[in-house]
Amino acid sequence: MTKQVLTPATGEPELQSLLAAHGGCIEASQVVSLLGLKDASIIDQWRERRQIVAVRTQVDHWAFPLWQFAPKHKRVMLGIRDCLAELPFAHEGEPIVFF
Repeated sequence: MTKQVLTPATGEPELQSLLAAHGGCIEASQVVSLLGLKDASIIDQWRERRQIVAVRTQVDHWAFPLWQFAPKHKRVMLGIRDCLAELPFAHEGEPIVFF
């Protein structure tokens, strides 16, 4: 699996550096493969419901920080969803900084 650092749409170099320092990001199709899912629709649902950390790279295109996944167990790391549900974020980059 190719890890890459995808540039956030906001163009914030600090956010890009933070993502790079912690393993980079993967696209939805790679998340599907990593977690053994049937298709990417569940990834979209998780993102819309704030159950997964995502960063917009362009209009309607999202990337997912690799650090939030537990590939051995084929799931999102425990606690990610709970934190995202409870914490208010004004900017989509804030969860990346938080975690």
